[in-house]
Amino acid sequence: IFDVSREETIQAKMIKEPKVSTCQRSVEDRRANPERLNLDRLKLQQIPELRNEQNLKLLNLQNNEIECLQYLDCVPNLIFLDFYHNKLQHLDGTQLEKIAQLRVFM
Repeated sequence: IFDVSREETIQAKMIKEPKVSTCQRSVEDRRANPERLNLDRLKLQQIPELRNEQNLKLLNLQNNEIECLQYLDCVPNLIFLDFYHNKLQHLDGTQLEKIAQLRVFM
């Protein structure tokens, strides 16, 4: 377990399990900024499962090493997904269909 924290970012706990990484913010951090989560430059190899983030509208995953889109059904209200500078191999439309509110994918 390690904490992700920066001045502009709300703290989040990242739990790396053998097959799935999980990201979970404290209730206080989620209340302070319920619509934004910044997970850039963490060398993530996959999108973590985002727990209790149903209100998330902006997710920043830029500058990681993520190869595929997954676990996006955890954020049904996502509008903006910054995926710039990752290692996406192919774009599977079925993952994007799970976030019908999505308007911007970079």
